[in-house]
Amino acid sequence: MPIAAPPPPMKFTVADLLDQLPASDPLPVAKLEKALGLSHKADKEQLRIALDGLSRVGLLEADGEAVSRRPDESLIEARLRCSSKGFCFALRDDGGEDIYIRDHQLNHAWNGDRVLVRITRDGGRRRSPEGGVQCILERGTTSLLAQVAQQNERLVALPLDDRLLTTVELPETDSAHLSPQQDSVVEVRIDRYPVGQFAPQGHVARSLAINGGPEADLDLLITKHGLRERPAAPRATLKSLPEKGRDDLTALPTLLLEGWSGAEAPCCRPCPSRTPARAGGCGSTPRRWLRG
Repeated sequence: MPIAAPPPPMKFTVADLLDQLPASDPLPVAKLEKALGLSHKADKEQLRIALDGLSRVGLLEADGEAVSRRPDESLIEARLRCSSKGFCFALRDDGGEDIYIRDHQLNHAWNGDRVLVRITRDGGRRRSPEGGVQCILERGTTSLLAQVAQQNERLVALPLDDRLLTTVELPETDSAHLSPQQDSVVEVRIDRYPVGQFAPQGHVARSLAINGGPEADLDLLITKHGLRERPAAPRATLKSLPEKGRDDLTALPTLLLEGWSGAEAPCCRPCPSRTPARAGGCGSTPRRWLRG
């Protein structure tokens, strides 16, 4: 069965959205769009869907064309940490006791995600408190190393990181990366995270060799920890400086001071602490010029 094309990725996270909302006064949606840098119609529509979903789970309050954050002290910000055996804990940002999250309370959250957790059972002397994930603030995994496998009619990627307890559906075009000998791995980009009854979707970005020598091992390590992904450069706009209150001196002659080395350089005795001549300096202490 062919996989439907995933929607375009959102240009903001839930954490970005909540950070823009003040704790007291409602914020107009138009100002929220401007704060998040949303100008296209599709991006604004995704914001509307996100606002509706967050209102349904009780995180936001909508008042016409303005929204505000609903205070809820029972929600705790944390980072999810899972083990290969399926045990997951939410590490609280405030430094409190870790919260145990059962698998049916993860709500599609993965290892490394920033989440909002609500405690469902208090901890005892030898038992950690238990809770459930109410909202995923920010995803920690955008790509992963995996092996391609055929499961009945589904082409899936099996993550090498056993802390990710999921499989990722792949398009049929990625069947070229099937390897019966299991002698290669692939880098999979996540196109859609799991939602409701729908599994996550992705595509193979590139294939990597397992036994390719030190350079291949380094490439695997860099890809595994996401070091190859560089964050997008911040938006910057050059503004024209106002001429009011400023003097235009561009027509005046200019002297450019530049260091040099040689017999005529203003130097005297050598000094080891100075920059050596081979590194661009003269290797000596500058002479003091006294003029009466």
